[in-house]
Amino acid sequence: LNFATDKPITYGDGLDHYRLSPSALQNKFRELGADAVFAFQLRNPVHNGHALLMQDTAEKLKASGFKKPVLWLSPLGGWTKDDDVPLKTRMDQHHAIIK
Repeated sequence: LNFATDKPITYGDGLDHYRLSPSALQNKFRELGADAVFAFQLRNPVHNGHALLMQDTAEKLKASGFKKPVLWLSPLGGWTKDDDVPLKTRMDQHHAIIK
């Protein structure tokens, strides 16, 4: 799968430096040694239910024979509801989860 663009698409929502092209994502997953990638997208901070789903998915992939499943955590930026947790707080939490 190859895509070419003149320049990256930006939204100015605080997440632009995290947006990677499909080929950059493939390279990143290759660098990490991923033999499976599973994604989780959310608008709010990760809570226990989310964490259990992520752990369960990783365990099921390993039980299916994958050696290094990698989580692609995809937070939503841009417009959110007025009572949502601020983007910076959510991103700080996501960085803690990834490490």
